[in-house]
Amino acid sequence: MFIVIKGTHYEGSEAVYAQYMQGSVPLLQKYRVQIIGVGNGLSAEMTHETWKTNIILSFPDEASADGFFLDPDYQFIKQNYRDKAYQEIKLSLFTPVRPLEKQKEHEVCIVSLANFLPDGAIRNREYAQSVLPALLANGGSTLALGTGIQKDYAPNFWDNAVLFNFPSLQHFQDFYHSDIYQSYIKSHRDFIYKSHCLSIFQPRTPRVSL
Repeated sequence: MFIVIKGTHYEGSEAVYAQYMQGSVPLLQKYRVQIIGVGNGLSAEMTHETWKTNIILSFPDEASADGFFLDPDYQFIKQNYRDKAYQEIKLSLFTPVRPLEKQKEHEVCIVSLANFLPDGAIRNREYAQSVLPALLANGGSTLALGTGIQKDYAPNFWDNAVLFNFPSLQHFQDFYHSDIYQSYIKSHRDFIYKSHCLSIFQPRTPRVSL
């Protein structure tokens, strides 16, 4: 399982957030949670939203994800620290179709979340194959691909998530403006997405060490 977390902190909440992170470490270890990427959001012409805090976590399985978020110790630090640090937070949970790759150093992460129209999932697979050469030519790779799962602790449901790596924001922009991708936008996008949200973040070293 992997979860996409996007949020904005209250101003002056650094100390409270540090307590939340400190309290999370034993639980991350207990449930074998891996930190795939943590970083600040980047704005670009193609993004739909930008978040100050972006986190991608992975879990060995659904039971581990449930155990982590429903653990009484987590509920305590959530109520006393997380809820007081975050002005807004969105959590979306997914089942990957293959093992996740770790975020590479000095790369940007593209987070593409989508709800599909009827037959949109099939058309999306066709699109992915058609733009793959342009993605590879610009240094891109897939970090994760998954289908959404609804949970009370992860209420922001999306049908599908795709996480991409690019060496830099410029590499992603070159891919976005490539003839192949622009052709897809003009001829296929309206037949795939009921709704679509694209955001970008620059990974950094996590604030805590496991």
